[in-house]
Amino acid sequence: IETNELLVVQGEDDLLYHNNIIVEKIHWITQCPKLPLTCEAKIRYRQKNQKCNLQPQENNFKIHFEKPQRAVTLGQSIVFYQDGFCLGGGIISKRY
Repeated sequence: IETNELLVVQGEDDLLYHNNIIVEKIHWITQCPKLPLTCEAKIRYRQKNQKCNLQPQENNFKIHFEKPQRAVTLGQSIVFYQDGFCLGGGIISKRY
């Protein structure tokens, strides 16, 4: 948005993959788990759970995926799981 550019790539280009994202507006199903947290997450409905680490930051959370994730989209939801239970989810606000 800052540069008024739209980048379009196809296939398996490296530009489509990211290990690190920032998530905001996290809603925990029961209570906030002890942080930092190693758990699993999904950024797509039919995706297999992906191992990640949550680190709290000032007003949001930094998520580091063990393996790069394809086509992470700002504004899309992420859902966190541990031992088969849904912990909660949030909104992806940045990727890097």
